[in-house]
Amino acid sequence: MEALRNILLIGCGLGIIILIIASPMRLGKIAKWFFTNAALGMIILLVINFFSQSLGILLPINALTLAVSGVMGIPGVAALALLAAI
Repeated sequence: MEALRNILLIGCGLGIIILIIASPMRLGKIAKWFFTNAALGMIILLVINFFSQSLGILLPINALTLAVSGVMGIPGVAALALLAAI
């Protein structure tokens, strides 16, 4: 199991190095998109929690919800809200 983890870490590291060397301009665009998406997702998460009494949906702010809203943005928060409503 540890060997698989090491292989995945080496592969991710090499992928990041290739991205940095291959196209610095494209990496900047990807980083800008990622941080914008993460900020919007977290803002939507906070808005849903602010109106949670009237909506009847409670999304606790913990590591999982922050990770989903940070990585997936608005679609991730929408999926969390749908799962909480079910």
